[in-house]
Amino acid sequence: MNIKIIGNSQVGFDITLSYTLGDPVLKPCPFCGSEAIEILHTHTPSYWAECTGCGVRLSGIYYEIKNRRSKRSALAAHRMSFHSAIRAWNERRN
Repeated sequence: MNIKIIGNSQVGFDITLSYTLGDPVLKPCPFCGSEAIEILHTHTPSYWAECTGCGVRLSGIYYEIKNRRSKRSALAAHRMSFHSAIRAWNERRN
């Protein structure tokens, strides 16, 4: 899965970061049974899992970018937030 992080002048850099993560294994939706689950995000490190069948969503933990001028710091925050959304979806109570 490729995730692009687009910076802007507010975060201190004007570049696009991308990295590849292994395809996550997500549990089916507990409400409609769909296996079409997406991990979505805003331009900030705010990620959530969403069922494309019924629209239910579950947010992960938002990790603050510690140094807004550091590409490494931005990438770390996005990675942690991405993985927290996967954990939240898979470890939810039905």
